[in-house]
Amino acid sequence: MEFNTSFNNRNPTFVPGPVQTEDETTNNQSENFTFDISDNLITYVTQTPDVTTVVTTNVDEGTSETDIYLTSSVRDDQLVTGNSTLEITEIKVMNKTVKVIISYTNLSHWHYSIDGGEEMEVVSGYAAIFNVQEYKTYTLCIKGVHITHKTKIKKITSFITIEPSGANSDNTTIYTNPTIITSTTY
Repeated sequence: MEFNTSFNNRNPTFVPGPVQTEDETTNNQSENFTFDISDNLITYVTQTPDVTTVVTTNVDEGTSETDIYLTSSVRDDQLVTGNSTLEITEIKVMNKTVKVIISYTNLSHWHYSIDGGEEMEVVSGYAAIFNVQEYKTYTLCIKGVHITHKTKIKKITSFITIEPSGANSDNTTIYTNPTIITSTTY
């Protein structure tokens, strides 16, 4: 510190207070930080050219979960932040061919299964077309998932396939916003 009581005798290079410097250790322009805050979740994403870290804290439960990925393996649209939504907007049944259309937000992609069978992955898009083996009532399970395939939200509904009554009969049934039997958010 410099104590000088004479104005005429002062040090002209004196700078009061701390001298501003640039801290090179924490100033990395290639590091991106984003966060999302919802009612019960706080998601904090740190992304460098090499590593992406996602920390999700559930405020209600007081728990945090950390996922780490190689940045080259992660697309921006796969980073899930905030609360997820999933809606089954339409199920179109054409004899034994079924088309499912969904909408979702804050999900990496989605999976579906029929009657508890094999889970099929849909990595892009909002529709899936598949065939069933019999004419009967089926249970359809749709899961919205995180990049690690961890289920974020699940909806279960049903649909019926009806055997055609004649050669020229059209057995197309469209379920718009079908009734959801079970809806679970994780």
